[in-house]
Amino acid sequence: MYNPEKNASRSKAFKHLNKINNEKINRESPVSKESKLFIITGEPGQGKTTLLSQTLKLLSEYKLPYSGILAPGKIKKGTRYGFSVKNLQSGEAIELCNKENKSWIQHGPFYFNPEGIAFGKKALEASEKGTTELVVLDEIGLFELKGKVWAEAADSLSAIPGLSMLWVVRKSLLEPVHKRWNFKKSRVFEVGKDSPSEIAEEIFRNLKL
Repeated sequence: MYNPEKNASRSKAFKHLNKINNEKINRESPVSKESKLFIITGEPGQGKTTLLSQTLKLLSEYKLPYSGILAPGKIKKGTRYGFSVKNLQSGEAIELCNKENKSWIQHGPFYFNPEGIAFGKKALEASEKGTTELVVLDEIGLFELKGKVWAEAADSLSAIPGLSMLWVVRKSLLEPVHKRWNFKKSRVFEVGKDSPSEIAEEIFRNLKL
């Protein structure tokens, strides 16, 4: 579980990691050199995107460059009614979907903003051509397994040799996602079990050491 008391030692941990960054370390990694997929998982509404956001903040402090998209949920009258999509490089955001605008494209209970989908795809396409060390995709779900929303982007990203990615996937879809995109190995972090500092440190070590 996430322990706020760990924050006090974060600065010391950063200094330690930066010091050993250029040293030769033979360390067995749970993610092979061929498989560059990290996953944050949990149940719907459990806080996957929140955990991702906290992890990305720490990776920024590590000065690890990343790109891609973040899709925070939008709450109305105590229930989730939609999502926005944020370009992690530019910081810009736009509404992705809601349950009210019937003039948009319907997928399940949500109506998707065509401009929001195009905005997210453009951010992911830029990630394919960019020089960031980690591409973030929030999230891969039922729509993508059916070939919709971010499926095409996930196809392109997963086909790039050696690309490191951090995906958000709900727990019940882990196996189908691995099969759909032919990932034999990944490192899975879970809401409630892995803290932001633990996730950030492990990703940093796997990519930089």
